[in-house]
Amino acid sequence: MTDYNTIIPEEWQMELLLIADNVKEHAWRIGDITNEVIRFYKNVQDEHVSKMDIYTAVGSFCGLSSRTVRYYANVAQKIPPEMRHEYDVLSFAHFAAAVSSEDPKKALDYAVDNFDVSGRPATVDEIIREFSTGNEVKVENELRAYMLSAISSLNEAEKIADKKVVLAFIAKAKGFIQLAIDNL
Repeated sequence: MTDYNTIIPEEWQMELLLIADNVKEHAWRIGDITNEVIRFYKNVQDEHVSKMDIYTAVGSFCGLSSRTVRYYANVAQKIPPEMRHEYDVLSFAHFAAAVSSEDPKKALDYAVDNFDVSGRPATVDEIIREFSTGNEVKVENELRAYMLSAISSLNEAEKIADKKVVLAFIAKAKGFIQLAIDNL
């Protein structure tokens, strides 16, 4: 196992740890705010504002991509505040890796238990290596199927002269694409 203390000069180690704490705090807050905005629009049943619109809007205020905002929101939605506090020594990326596993708590325990071995949590890469479910391939295949269906709908819509039918196909295709985006 690599001793990271020998790679990073000591004067930068503490600074990097402080940066990591700030990143973690901001990632949780951005994710929580995003989820609150999503719930607000769902409650008022405003169909004109999509999740993608919300991710983009939040990102515009934070200087982040919509994809990063969606990532933060997804992790924040799956990890309750109590669990965040229980494992507060871990980075946001540890939690993100854990939610991709079948048993996030087990993955987080594994990371914390590494303190006994190396004096620091297991790395995010170690969590991914130990707890990867292979689900990534399944999700990717499902998304590919959604996208192919959307493309098929758009191709069919181009052949039809009736504008209402074309608009219905386009709406269906947009729904498939949004579903795919929401599941990335």
